[in-house]
Amino acid sequence: MKFQTPRGTRDFLPEDMIKRQKALDIIRNVFEKWGFDPLETPAFEDWSLLSAKQGGGEEIKNEIYYFKDKSDRELGLRFDFTVPLARVVASNPNLPKPFRRYQIGPVWRYDRPGAGRYREFYQADVDVIGAAAGEADALCIAVACDCLKALGFEDFFIRVSSRKIIEAFLLAAGIKKEKIVGVLRSIDKMDKIGEKSVSDELKTKDVGTRVIKKILEFIKIKKLPDAKKLVDKEKLGQEGVQEIETVLNACSSFGIGDYAKFDLSLVRGLEYYTGTVFEIN
Repeated sequence: MKFQTPRGTRDFLPEDMIKRQKALDIIRNVFEKWGFDPLETPAFEDWSLLSAKQGGGEEIKNEIYYFKDKSDRELGLRFDFTVPLARVVASNPNLPKPFRRYQIGPVWRYDRPGAGRYREFYQADVDVIGAAAGEADALCIAVACDCLKALGFEDFFIRVSSRKIIEAFLLAAGIKKEKIVGVLRSIDKMDKIGEKSVSDELKTKDVGTRVIKKILEFIKIKKLPDAKKLVDKEKLGQEGVQEIETVLNACSSFGIGDYAKFDLSLVRGLEYYTGTVFEIN
């Protein structure tokens, strides 16, 4: 019989593993240079944690590896390190703050495999707990830049956006609060399925054609002052603008202002994203 790796997974033979380990060692050294300490959490967690409203939400079941053990307990493989980190912090209230930790290891998602997309993959993650949001976000962006430079990359930029700004706009456009997460999940697919498919999907969620046009125009905004004009009447929007201003100013202080680009087309679909979001290109 011929056995293959499960779909969406792969083997790393020694030649590739040596290169991979060297890259991870470089990243680990950068993390520790910036004052982050290592943390390890279990590969699987209680389903009640993974499906919590501010975690993945109930609908996350279709996107992760969910199973029951021999005692009929509901469990799931971790799909990132953020939810386990939240559990650790909540369970250890005496941790000194701000708490800087890093974690490197495999995570699992039941995505459709494709080029560069696997169901088992590694994450190298830093987080700051107990510090002002804007400054902490800028710190994480600075660490990411330092990692890329240490690995030999120069031609990159970091898209910076705000869930608060986008949600404030959706509320002002007439989207009901309970429908916002579904709308955000659709917008988050823009890079994968394109504008027309996102528009068609929004129509199935009872979003009118005129509002869809406004949304698609809004997420193309690349200048913070232009977005500010459209959300300044919403308290949530004011908070988002202030946080992004703090992030961008702090990035300049770290000497990485040229790498950070304001871009509202970056959304993120999971509910635990509540403020600044960023992504490296």
